[in-house]
Amino acid sequence: MSRVRWKEGDYRQDVIVKSEILDKLLAAGNQIAYVIDDCPSVVAMWRERGLTCLRCREWQEHIPCATKGSLTLIVGPGGAGKGYWLKSDGPREHGIHPSNVVSSDRIREVLCGDFRDRTKNDEEFAALHAVVNARISHGLPTVVDVTNLRRGDRLAVTQLASGGAVRYIVMDRTMEEKLRHAGWRATLPIHLLEKHSQTFRSQIKDILAGDRLPFVQAIDPRRAAWNIPHGSCPSTNCGTPYRPRRPKDW
Repeated sequence: MSRVRWKEGDYRQDVIVKSEILDKLLAAGNQIAYVIDDCPSVVAMWRERGLTCLRCREWQEHIPCATKGSLTLIVGPGGAGKGYWLKSDGPREHGIHPSNVVSSDRIREVLCGDFRDRTKNDEEFAALHAVVNARISHGLPTVVDVTNLRRGDRLAVTQLASGGAVRYIVMDRTMEEKLRHAGWRATLPIHLLEKHSQTFRSQIKDILAGDRLPFVQAIDPRRAAWNIPHGSCPSTNCGTPYRPRRPKDW
């Protein structure tokens, strides 16, 4: 029987840590008969990896706040103007106050001394998830200012809402505008703006569909800002019809 311990101080999401533990157990030649878990996202991971998983009733700590805080993800590629939008009057229309924002850039600056330093990505996102979880658990509205381009990254944050309402606010602008305001990004050896745009285009269907999660509402301010007609997919070059999700109470 092999025993794999959870490293002390590892605050990454359960689904990531347990997937790594499974890799180590399988590499050691172990055969897994079945798994018992209570977390929906982890249960899904076990089953996706071909294991029999029995889901037990969730164990929850007593949280003094009865109502969880709302969760909003700002979704868009680098150079999309997310930071600029958050400092404008636009967020007020969506009930967003500057104090609601949790930014990966700010966390990176504290951890590394420079928001452009990517040497502590694991620590950065562990800290971001911990802050977001603490705010939501104590009833504080929270806005996550990260690119959130990949579905796995979005789901790692949305699961912190524990099924509560989540919003995606989708941001982007033309490549011409991005290049005009590229700033420090223009000094990088790779064309970061184009790389992000390609990833964004490949993900836009899932993003606008709220990753097909019933508790996620996708909001696309780009349409109003650019007077885009209904039924088109702005700034993505995807030519895909856009069908807005029915608004939820917020």
